[in-house]
Amino acid sequence: MLADRIAAGLTVAAFLFLCGVVYAGLTLPERPGETTYVLTIDAKARGSVIKAEGRSNLPDGARLMVYVDRLYRVRGSDIWSSARVGRGEAVVRNRRWEAEIPVDDAAWVEEVRRQVQERAIDPVETIHPAVRASVVFSPHVPQTEGVQARLGPNFEKLSDSERAVNVGDSWILSDFANVEMPIDRHLEQRLLSSAGGAQQGA
Repeated sequence: MLADRIAAGLTVAAFLFLCGVVYAGLTLPERPGETTYVLTIDAKARGSVIKAEGRSNLPDGARLMVYVDRLYRVRGSDIWSSARVGRGEAVVRNRRWEAEIPVDDAAWVEEVRRQVQERAIDPVETIHPAVRASVVFSPHVPQTEGVQARLGPNFEKLSDSERAVNVGDSWILSDFANVEMPIDRHLEQRLLSSAGGAQQGA
């Protein structure tokens, strides 16, 4: 009889202990998980505008810079260079961002023509039919206090991300996409004709 009472008491004690463990597990604060931040871009051309959008798990309110660069090659070089022909900003909201970037090839063409005629640069030989659209998250862009607090003063929390790059003492996150967007034929002829003008003046 006494043995039965002891066994019953031990069973109750074990049950109460188990309940206590389960309760403690439910009420203890969860450890914050490690976050690998991502930033992606998709882009397409609509007339003279690049429509860019993407996904990111950066904190809401994170400000991004979006750039559009025209690819070209100068005479005697096998290396593609880039020239900025558009830029804008975007903000992360609910894991998404979007931006529309007007492309201004005319200003770039006139600047290159001027430099070629002054023999400051070699003449442009080829203009790529694609532009490069890039999105960048950088501590050099003013961020809200909440975003800064989540990522650290120099965005150290980005360091585990595959596309994160350390520049100086700071970390940046970026992605890019190439978009078919041939330059206007008249602008192309105007730019390439400056090569002939430079040759004649030599």
